[in-house]
Amino acid sequence: MSREIKFRIWDKLAEYYITPESLNQQHYIITLNGEFVNLQNGAGGKECIIERFTGLQDKNGVEIYEGDIIKLPDGNTGVVEFCSGHFYHTAQTNLTGPLYWNEVIGNLLQNPELLK
Repeated sequence: MSREIKFRIWDKLAEYYITPESLNQQHYIITLNGEFVNLQNGAGGKECIIERFTGLQDKNGVEIYEGDIIKLPDGNTGVVEFCSGHFYHTAQTNLTGPLYWNEVIGNLLQNPELLK
């Protein structure tokens, strides 16, 4: 079983996401101890939050990452998290298999008001 390994990084100081599409990746690394570092200026570390791609997409084909707020068909919302070796949603345990019925409506860092 293979899964695409991707990350997005939240820069707490600048308050925006750093993604592979938004910058030249040859100057950035994620260290073995899990810190994001800019090799040009040493920025990163505690100022950045690393969010992993779950390998899944919502009903609209949007990639689901840690920290995303997902809306279920019944109207419940919750945050995607990773714990004990798997991704889960606070309103639905164990995010495995296709999630066509769920929808990413935002993320915890930019849209905390979306949580009910």
